[in-house]
Amino acid sequence: MRIVNAAPLDLPRLPRKYRRRRGGWCYSLAGMGAMLHPSWTLVQGMGRATDGGITGHAWLERDGWAFDAVLDRAFELRKYLPRFRAVELGRWHGAQVAAARAEHGHWGPWLDQEEARRVYDARWAEHEPEYEAAQARDQEETVRGLLDLIDGLDDARLVALHRAVTSIGAPHAQP
Repeated sequence: MRIVNAAPLDLPRLPRKYRRRRGGWCYSLAGMGAMLHPSWTLVQGMGRATDGGITGHAWLERDGWAFDAVLDRAFELRKYLPRFRAVELGRWHGAQVAAARAEHGHWGPWLDQEEARRVYDARWAEHEPEYEAAQARDQEETVRGLLDLIDGLDDARLVALHRAVTSIGAPHAQP
């Protein structure tokens, strides 16, 4: 059992040989994760790509949590969806995953991508205001947490923090 954000979860860890080179493998990683850990549900949808565009994506969900197998990280679902502009287009549980894999001959996407994009655009339009508000709330929580942390620092630690932050990205002195 792992503890993530103080919430106990049995994360769907994959065998070590599948942990390398994750980018572009979301469908197979999430599908294998759902088959190895049937308490998690496979979700296929669309979301924000690393280049900022929109692309097909797959992740796992359980009990208000999302596990992104490409990032190898769990997120609260209420934070994952807005952060990655993720919209669910289909979900499969337990034996349904193996059946869909056998039917299609691959891990996904199992949905027609043109139709999926039309559905995504319509659903995103519905969810965008809610997602934007959720992101703003999460950013406020983060800032409040940082300010509380800074308030609790004594002068010496505050100076050390200031030095560490201002040195980020600063050119190093040449020997």
